[in-house]
Amino acid sequence: MLMGEAGNDTLTGVGHSLLLGGAGDDVYVVTGLTDIIIEEANSGIDTVQSAASHTLADNVENLTLTGSGSVNGTGNALDNVIVGGTGKNILLGLAGNDSVTFGASSNTVDGGSGNDLIKVASQTYRYQYNSVNTLQGGTGDDRIESGNSADTYLFNRGDGRDTINDNDAYGYGKTDRIVFGNGITQGDLSGYRMGNHLVLRINDATNPTASDQITVEDWYVSTQYQIESLQFADGSSLSAVQLTALCNNVYGTGAADTINGFADNNTIYGLDGDDIITDIGGTNVMYGGAGNDTVTYAIGSSNSVDGGSGNDLIRVASQTYRYQYNSVNTLQGGTGDDRIESGNSADTYLFNRGDGRDTINDYDYYGYGKTDKIAFGAGIGQGDLIGTRVGNNLVLKINDPANTSVTDQITVENWFHLIAIPDRELPVRGRQHAECATSDGAG
Repeated sequence: MLMGEAGNDTLTGVGHSLLLGGAGDDVYVVTGLTDIIIEEANSGIDTVQSAASHTLADNVENLTLTGSGSVNGTGNALDNVIVGGTGKNILLGLAGNDSVTFGASSNTVDGGSGNDLIKVASQTYRYQYNSVNTLQGGTGDDRIESGNSADTYLFNRGDGRDTINDNDAYGYGKTDRIVFGNGITQGDLSGYRMGNHLVLRINDATNPTASDQITVEDWYVSTQYQIESLQFADGSSLSAVQLTALCNNVYGTGAADTINGFADNNTIYGLDGDDIITDIGGTNVMYGGAGNDTVTYAIGSSNSVDGGSGNDLIRVASQTYRYQYNSVNTLQGGTGDDRIESGNSADTYLFNRGDGRDTINDYDYYGYGKTDKIAFGAGIGQGDLIGTRVGNNLVLKINDPANTSVTDQITVENWFHLIAIPDRELPVRGRQHAECATSDGAG
């Protein structure tokens, strides 16, 4: 029997040894399965170093496997730190928020319950490419980091919100896959892009409050971060290309985000905060959400934009893009005092009661003749409209007989202005509305 004293002791077993730790951060060195460790609760942070398979005793926190043998390491109910050796290991975290590190050989890792970190041993090992690993976070919100190995990530219903960082550095081309457990089908998946990350939701029709999801970091940075295959219990699968097409939505956060769209077709949600949303192409649906947002849409495709609540700016991408004329847009400021700027496209501006005091600048350069329209929502009739000329602008007030304090209005800038173009003059639409009253003020 070896007994530690107060302080940080190192106790080495020689087989069939009884090791009793005392107070302090003790290290137990064991060589086989026959050594027995007894540790009192709250007696420091203790570590076992073992060349053989080992299961942590109660009240012992950490386990390090030494050598290159094919041995196993198992934690306990504490928050364990488990470090594998250089051989093939089976590493089990069990309960607790564990940190489990695996080496360069082929390994099987299961974090168990709790919010676990599972990671390859070092940046050096991330470049290894001859191993095959099976990695499972278990229940809880887990993070898994791996590299050039061929990795299988297991995920079951109820496993929580996991994050995967799989960096196939140097493009060795190993095939990684996510394998879903029983009861998860392709139809349960929905996803979106958040920054450079792909977020995959696993929906449950029998439990709408379920929040299972997998985030694959840097999916959109390079294919080296992508998972090549998703496999389901019914035998079906999805490729990385198919998954990218499925996850064509982009989400902001509750803060002030800068969100850049992409050349493909996206649905973008700014959510809360004063967001800056910029699209560069494709046919897109963009929601500013709450906050004073700036939403810029691109040339050549049809877009739907809803600023949401707040005082928003919605605009075509640049002066150059204002000359485009092949797109059809639906633009809505939402509630708040919004400004909307567009050009030669055929635009529909949506306005509902309570949408505030909006301003529209619609510049049909060179008079391409596209038809723009303002579409009023339910409860707004022609009899509710009163138009006033303010300088070159048309101010259209939308009265509400049921609420005379309402100040909804739309200002169309330069409605009465004449555009001078060499060899001709073209009136901006609306000159037939000269019967509107004229005012010197903002009305």
